[in-house]
Amino acid sequence: MYAERLAIRRPAAFGAVRHAEIHARALNVILNESLARIRVLRRWIDPAELESYKHGTFESRIEADGGRRGCKLFSMGRNEYSKMRAVEVAVPVDARIRRAARTADYTALPRIADPSKERMDDKKHIRHAGETECRVPDGTSIPRGTQIRVDLGKIPRADMGRLRSIRDSLEGVADVYFD
Repeated sequence: MYAERLAIRRPAAFGAVRHAEIHARALNVILNESLARIRVLRRWIDPAELESYKHGTFESRIEADGGRRGCKLFSMGRNEYSKMRAVEVAVPVDARIRRAARTADYTALPRIADPSKERMDDKKHIRHAGETECRVPDGTSIPRGTQIRVDLGKIPRADMGRLRSIRDSLEGVADVYFD
């Protein structure tokens, strides 16, 4: 519907979107091929999210409406969040993760503006392609060898005690390092 109206009202803009959609589809093929070979998925988080890992499965946060996203969002490479957030989760891609994970399907067409509303099969606007997003369903077991690195320089001193107790609760789930 959007494309039809754009083609009528603004043919040049429609041509640009159509051209961008060709690139988005090519990117989707490349990302799917990369997922078949990649060894590690990464997620950059704030310390509060660490609690969601302590049960040994990936669980998305409970949202304001009481629902869940249904998946954890990971990147296949470094992205803008890697420098902003204090914690990096590195998940080795074993056979279970490879079967469960799906790459985001990027598109040039307008998408949901609020990222917290994204779900497992939702398309994502190509302007976010640098995230090289991969989605792992809630309930998927966290594989052995998962590493969590906490950049202590980005953590307020008041949160240090809480971090240590979270680290203890993650024993046997992931290897936690403080840098």
